[in-house]
Amino acid sequence: MNNKYYSIGVDTSNYTTSIAVVDNGFRVIADERMPLEVSQGERGLRQSNAFFKHIHNLPVLLEKIFQCIDSSLVRCVAVSSRPRPLEGSYMPVFTSGQAISKSIAAAIGTSYFEYSHQEGHIRAGNISSNLSNFVCLHISGGTTEILKVNTIPSGYNIDLLGGTQDISIGQLIDRIGVELGFSFPCGSALDDIASGFKGEETHILKDIFIDRMKMNLSGIETQCLKQIEKGVEPQIIIHELFEKISKALISVIDNVVQAAEINNVLLVGGVSASRYIREYITPRLKNRGICVYFGEPQYASDNAVGIAMMGMDELRKFHK
Repeated sequence: MNNKYYSIGVDTSNYTTSIAVVDNGFRVIADERMPLEVSQGERGLRQSNAFFKHIHNLPVLLEKIFQCIDSSLVRCVAVSSRPRPLEGSYMPVFTSGQAISKSIAAAIGTSYFEYSHQEGHIRAGNISSNLSNFVCLHISGGTTEILKVNTIPSGYNIDLLGGTQDISIGQLIDRIGVELGFSFPCGSALDDIASGFKGEETHILKDIFIDRMKMNLSGIETQCLKQIEKGVEPQIIIHELFEKISKALISVIDNVVQAAEINNVLLVGGVSASRYIREYITPRLKNRGICVYFGEPQYASDNAVGIAMMGMDELRKFHK
């Protein structure tokens, strides 16, 4: 008798169309993604354009998914229906995933669950570390938030402790990257340059302003743009930008650990995949006695694996 069964996860963010499948052993069976194409020089997509692209991408990914699994073994379809697990949290792009996921669940006669995009990031980042009470920094293209997270049977209790008061870290990196001529999203390309920088240490940028657990990033954006106008070499600007971001993260992590009295810190979201940031902050936080965790790099950017995992968490409550 085959005791295997599956959870399908769907995520439709401003950056990527994602569908994933995990089995009841929490093994990733499929992880299919299609990035939303952005024209050269643009810094993102309008919600209406992103919605249209998701509707185009979802059938393509679903065909791939159902070629590698038996649909009769699917026990749930889970979807990210909103940005955050808060009352009134809403973005039109997520309704594309909702519509498709409800249709799949109805067509194959299986359970349907909704979660938030942020919870999906946390679950995907926490696959290997398996933390239950921790501080989480969600740093991505659209979000920079400092969260206090407690794992509960239905998902997570999340309290917002701080973050940015203007643009996100991901937006900052993308805006500077686009200004330098890189294609959106720019994070991976700029991270490679920052990580490979061999030049002398520079001091062309001031530190990011920190107020306990909050930071302001528009100031350093303005500084970077001025350095670009001056003709400073891009790799110098990029390297110092990543250094300033890393120093700011260390400061806010140190502050939040002291305030929340929680020593475990998990970083999730696309920016957390940065090799430069990981290698810069990990030893420095360790020297301060802070335990910092990162998810697997392939699950840092927008994906549906965490959502599929949360669906399986729900199923496993009744199949122990």
